[in-house]
Amino acid sequence: MARPPSGPCVHCAQSHDNLTWDHVFPKSWYPATTPPNLEKWKIPACPKCNREYGQLEEDLLTAFALCLDPDHPDTADIVERGMRAIDPASGRDGKDRKKRANRRARILSQVIDRADVPLESVIPHFGPSDISDSESGGITIRGTYLRRLCEKIVRGITYLEDGLIIQPPYYVHFYLLRDDDAQPLVDLAKKFGVVHAREPGIEVVRAVTPEDGVSSVYAITIWNRLKFYALIDTEVA
Repeated sequence: MARPPSGPCVHCAQSHDNLTWDHVFPKSWYPATTPPNLEKWKIPACPKCNREYGQLEEDLLTAFALCLDPDHPDTADIVERGMRAIDPASGRDGKDRKKRANRRARILSQVIDRADVPLESVIPHFGPSDISDSESGGITIRGTYLRRLCEKIVRGITYLEDGLIIQPPYYVHFYLLRDDDAQPLVDLAKKFGVVHAREPGIEVVRAVTPEDGVSSVYAITIWNRLKFYALIDTEVA
């Protein structure tokens, strides 16, 4: 596919002559059960933003791979990819093997004992009640990574649907909520919104206010388990 024409990066909103294509939903996060003819959302992004998102998506995938069901058909290969990403023996050459070994050491340094997991900080649907292994522990994940991934999806869908790049005075506000707390947002999105699905990997429910055509609510579900919520409005968080 040819490179995008010169113009603004959807992420940083800066104009560039050497834009690249970036997948709104990380390409490596699509399960093997995804239909082969499914169109994968892509947006124009500058090389710097593309590299930054690629790195954080790799780290997040590896961390979540340790928490997903390795026997479920929609996540089994995600777990396998995550494990392969930290297996030096899977490296293509010496440089790649070293990279995987460094990532393995970094990921293992984030693992904590189950007894030390602060329950108030657990991501919804990834807590002790959501896993059956009594010996399982936890892994720390950067909140900024989750926020940026959510923002990327929101910015990408907004651009693809409306041709808009989110810039001040509009901002993306990110939320991790438990189901009961999120229900008002979910009800609002489903009542007035449209479902954008790339199942079984991702479902995005989006409702845009008719007043300005920009302010909106997003409910995002990944692998039928990881859930994000976002608002686009003019209030600064």
